[in-house]
Amino acid sequence: MQRLIAYDAEVYVSLIQRYNEDIWPAQVIALAFGWLILMCARRGGGLNGRIVYLILAGFWAYTGYEFLMTRFATLNWAAQAFGILFLAQSALIALWGTILGKADIKLGMNRRSIEAVFLLLLAAALHPVATLAAGLPLTAAQPFGLTPLTVVLVTLGVFRLTQSSPCWLLVWPLLWSVWELANAWTLGIVADTVTAAVAALAVVYTVLAPRLAR
Repeated sequence: MQRLIAYDAEVYVSLIQRYNEDIWPAQVIALAFGWLILMCARRGGGLNGRIVYLILAGFWAYTGYEFLMTRFATLNWAAQAFGILFLAQSALIALWGTILGKADIKLGMNRRSIEAVFLLLLAAALHPVATLAAGLPLTAAQPFGLTPLTVVLVTLGVFRLTQSSPCWLLVWPLLWSVWELANAWTLGIVADTVTAAVAALAVVYTVLAPRLAR
C-alpha cells in the first residue's frame, strides 16, 4: 500500500489545512445545512425528504469536485476518477431521493432517529476531536460534509432517518471507507484512521440493521 502513496502524512495534513483556509466560511454553511437536515426530518413529508436528499447530493458533488478533483488531485493521480465516482453518487442520490421522491424521512423518539442524530454528530465532531487528541491544530480537521469521510457519515445519518433506503447506494461509501482506512493506517494519521474505521463499521451496521431488527 505504501508504494501506491506518493505523499506522506505531513503533506496530506497540509492539504487539509489549505483546503479549510480556502473554503472558509463553507464549514459554517455546511453545519447549517446539517441542522436543516434535522429540521426537515422532524417535519417529515415528501417535500422535506426531497430537500434532505438534495442537500446530501450537494455534499457529494461539492466534495467530489472541490476536494478530490481540485485539491486531492495534486497528490494522487486517481483523484480525478474518485471525484467522478463522487459526482455519480451525487447524481444517484438526487435521482432516488429528490427527483423520484423515494425518501420517506422521519425524525422521532425512536432508535433509528437516535442513531441518525449520533451519526450526524460524529460527522461534525469525530474528526476534529481526534485531530486535537493527536496534537494537531483544528485547522487540520475534516469539516462536516465537505470531505469524503464526513460525507460518508452524513450519508449514513440521513439513511437512518429514511424509513426505507436502498443498500446499493451504500456500496461506494463502504468501498471508500475501506480505502481511506488502509490509506490512513499506512500514513499513520490517527484522526483519519479512527474516522474511517467508524465509517466502515457504520456502513456495515446500516446495511444489517433492518435484518437485526427482525
